[in-house]
Amino acid sequence: MTSKSKDNYAEKSGWKTAVAGLFGNFSTLIFHPLENVKLRMQINDGMRNNHLPHYNGLFDTIKMMWRTEGYVAFFRGMYINMLGN
Repeated sequence: MTSKSKDNYAEKSGWKTAVAGLFGNFSTLIFHPLENVKLRMQINDGMRNNHLPHYNGLFDTIKMMWRTEGYVAFFRGMYINMLGN
């Protein structure tokens, strides 16, 4: 492999890596709210004697998150995931 072909490969792989990172962050932005809802439902063990809110399904979880914390609850922790991408 000549040095010219190595330089050409480095240029191509650089922009491909940047595009992959961009789309990775885009998918995190889209799917992170669903991940937060899923985690809230997993933490909810159905016991009434804990301090955590009790959720009765997917739409109840979304409704309670929106009412009590606003839209911020859906994007909490997103920046750490984007940094990991």
